[in-house]
Amino acid sequence: MLKLMLASLLMSVSLGDAQKALENKDYLKAADLYQQYLENVSPGDFDARYGLARSLAFAGKWEEALKAYNAILNDFPGEPDSLLGRGRLLGWMKRYSEAAADLSSLIEKKPEYHEAWSALADIYRWDHQLEAGEKHAEAWQTQFPESPAPLLALAQLHMDFRLLVKARADVAAAQKAGASPEETNRLLSQIQQQPGALPWELQGFYEFQAFVPHAGQDSRTPWNNFTLGIRHAFPQGSVALQSLTVNRFDRLDQAFVLDGYLSLWPRAFGNLRLQGALSGDILPHVDVLGEVFQEFGDSWETSLGYRQMAFSNAPVHFFQAGLGHYFGNLYLRLQPQLFLSPEGPGIQAALWARYFFDSADNFLELRLGAGRQVMLVNADTLQGQNSFFALLNGQMFITPQWGLLGTLNYNYYDQFPHMLGFTLGSKFRW
Repeated sequence: MLKLMLASLLMSVSLGDAQKALENKDYLKAADLYQQYLENVSPGDFDARYGLARSLAFAGKWEEALKAYNAILNDFPGEPDSLLGRGRLLGWMKRYSEAAADLSSLIEKKPEYHEAWSALADIYRWDHQLEAGEKHAEAWQTQFPESPAPLLALAQLHMDFRLLVKARADVAAAQKAGASPEETNRLLSQIQQQPGALPWELQGFYEFQAFVPHAGQDSRTPWNNFTLGIRHAFPQGSVALQSLTVNRFDRLDQAFVLDGYLSLWPRAFGNLRLQGALSGDILPHVDVLGEVFQEFGDSWETSLGYRQMAFSNAPVHFFQAGLGHYFGNLYLRLQPQLFLSPEGPGIQAALWARYFFDSADNFLELRLGAGRQVMLVNADTLQGQNSFFALLNGQMFITPQWGLLGTLNYNYYDQFPHMLGFTLGSKFRW
């Protein structure tokens, strides 16, 4: 009797140690302990077999884990937890059709199994199946009408397809359904930053500006700008390096730009842009911009920023704020700006209206602005100007990798020739 009690105690400790190792995410140790338990204590124990399959899967030993799950399901056909585990594992192995078959079968047999619905949503998202994922989320919501989980999963799916307007609406619905602030703030922060569709992006732009002189003013040679850059997106933000070549006042200047965006705290991110010119003949020697964006409510955004342009003859300081709001596919933003320079202070205000089409990559934007502006009117002179500008900007991705963009602009100045110009550019992602 004593021997049986000791053996039972040893079995309990051994299985408990394996489960503890699994809970502590020491997966290789857990797999080894489960294997020892099966070999030396109870070869057919279900909990040990299931624990071994899970430990192997989490340890990255996917083929061994799949064999373990297959063996369990051969002995216990349709066992829910093992079917769920195998479905998730097949998804990690990118065997999406097999994973979907396992999880769909599980949902059909046990529709109240919430984790199975969640796992199948992941499979459709990983397999880039938008329509199937949307239909699945709708059925999931019907099965669990008071749960925010289907709406959060749908928001993640729409984010992956850069359908950010839909994703924002999904998050708003999830908030009403009782989703936690931690869940919704994480998604809203990602939506706000408009994450890159692919990690790398090559950029190239050409800008042309022609002049229409006032009566009595001399004609001017058009300006030309060339920009080449590369951008890398990562989960917390993005960073871009650009080369800017300008031809103005019949002079050439060259500058390099480092432009970064970084997540700061829930629903907030910052932008830091550093530009340095090689000669500083017509561009500022140093141009620094820092701005912080903060969302609040369902679809409001505020910002505060500071910029300094250090020209060869004097620095110019800019202080700006912004208030934006999303109305479905339409984003409106008001941005007032104050500058301080040797020419005195000045205020300008701009209104942006951007309409998103099928995704965040395809849009049309109109900007209007008026007020006081300081600008370089020749290679050596800064001058304050009363101004008005209008700009039409659009972008369209022909394929997921390749996109085109263009702008048309008109700028009126009271003491400087009017400007008419355009920009043409292209982006390539991989």
